[in-house]
Amino acid sequence: GPIELEGRALTDWSDRDRARAVALEAASVHMYFDFTVLDMVILGRAPHKNWLAPYHDEDRSRALTALSLVDLAGFEKRSVLNLSGGEVRRALLAQALAQDTAVLLLDEPTTGLDPSVQADLLDVFQRVTEALTSATIVVSHDLAAVRVLASRVLVLHHGRIVEEGISEQVLEDPKHPYTQLLVSSRLT
Repeated sequence: GPIELEGRALTDWSDRDRARAVALEAASVHMYFDFTVLDMVILGRAPHKNWLAPYHDEDRSRALTALSLVDLAGFEKRSVLNLSGGEVRRALLAQALAQDTAVLLLDEPTTGLDPSVQADLLDVFQRVTEALTSATIVVSHDLAAVRVLASRVLVLHHGRIVEEGISEQVLEDPKHPYTQLLVSSRLT
């Protein structure tokens, strides 16, 4: 269905305005270019720049602050091609934070990571999202991530909302058969 932000369908927003309002940390990202971590994170400032405008001290400062928030201070000069999976995820979160938007969208933020890396990353996500004034939306099949990051939960089945509510209530006492199956299958 339609998605609205500030009373307007997102499809009515220009790409630039949408990028100024919503930051995305995508589920899968492939690093093809040998950027430094700082160069990658500072790209989050692009929606706030004119075409080919240089990055300034304020952009660099926001990028460095974002790196610090995700525990990557000191990684600025490292190549993104030499980062671990968890470090890449944290660098992408820093890029989204540097974008400075009203909405932060995390798409499957723990997918493909080892359990210990997932736990560390969830700690970072929880700390960062609690400090944000922007809304954070998490799309995930990982109920551990949902338990840690979500205050409210929407359960979708075939594109329709089948259950919604406070995360503890939905996950501890699911009402809809699909939610019950989802929760029980993740607990075994």
